[in-house]
Amino acid sequence: MFYVMPGERYKKRAVTLFELTVVVIIIGALSAVTVPVFSGSIVRRRIEGAARRVAADLTLARKRAMQTDSTQTVIFDKARNYYYIQNMPNPLKPTGAHVCKLQDEPYGVRIAFAEFVSATDDPGDAQVVFDIYGQPDSGGWVVLESGDYRWWVSLDELSGKASISRTRPVAAPVVPKLTLPKVLDDGVVPTVI
Repeated sequence: MFYVMPGERYKKRAVTLFELTVVVIIIGALSAVTVPVFSGSIVRRRIEGAARRVAADLTLARKRAMQTDSTQTVIFDKARNYYYIQNMPNPLKPTGAHVCKLQDEPYGVRIAFAEFVSATDDPGDAQVVFDIYGQPDSGGWVVLESGDYRWWVSLDELSGKASISRTRPVAAPVVPKLTLPKVLDDGVVPTVI
């Protein structure tokens, strides 16, 4: 509440068009800088969350194999962009299978590479089987991609432990960057750049 002393005149102060324009320009400039940074951080958080989910599900399959004295198989389907754990119910829907579709919300990422290799596998496959002791039949990598970002999920063949990394692990294969299919003038569909 404003009080005016007796004998003083109350002056109304208005905002000029120039001042309003300056404020709008400043807000626009700040928005232009922060929106791309914010959207990039959302993509980074989504792909990191997806990598943590894959690692957690590999750990879950390993622990379930030890608890139930039965093998647990985790199968990655790169073409359909999902993975599932055989014979394990979904913790959110006990009547459904344990399936994780990585292209769906909240992740919105894709599987760029999935291969598990052991001394007996030739050349390797996109599945891993945990025995009743929690020991995987092979070790390997799953590479998740979203935009320009990549995360690696590694499974150690000796310990059966899953870990995640933003950078390519030393022993991991080099995975080429894939592009969306587009047809060139000569009808060829490029897949690798």
